[in-house]
Amino acid sequence: RRAARRRRPPGGDGLRVTRLPYEGATAGGRAIEDIRKLLEGFGCTRTGIEEDTAAGVVTLHFQHAMGHVRFSASYRGWAQLYLNANPWTTRRRVTADEWEARALRQGRIAVWSVIRDWLKAQLTAVEAGAMDAETLLLPWLVVGDDGATVHEALSDGRLRALPRPG
Repeated sequence: RRAARRRRPPGGDGLRVTRLPYEGATAGGRAIEDIRKLLEGFGCTRTGIEEDTAAGVVTLHFQHAMGHVRFSASYRGWAQLYLNANPWTTRRRVTADEWEARALRQGRIAVWSVIRDWLKAQLTAVEAGAMDAETLLLPWLVVGDDGATVHEALSDGRLRALPRPG
């Protein structure tokens, strides 16, 4: 009788590696193109993206009939989630800085897939009548001269919520 062979986990270094959503994402550019197609199908124009590498944030801009819409997401956040689930140890075959850089690189790709899937789900809800476009876009609508969104203006107190009727 042969002894069962022990399989090594995907990390290759004998350490357990926790798989996270979008960890295997490889096509950030394809996700961006999918986002543009989704927005065009929703009647949006003037789409654009920007990246703040210092803050680790990507921003999606587009024009809708309601106005200018801006949505941002942190790829540093995804990288930190990965590092929390898969911390660097001396048994890794790379330095701690290299391990963090790998997580950040994957986060830059993964964040676009996250945005694409979130947007696809939200637009499907609008098409199915579960919500209207205003409900979807209002938090991300740019208001005021400083470029703040409704969500940002409410969060920092520049815009006050309306009192409940009754």
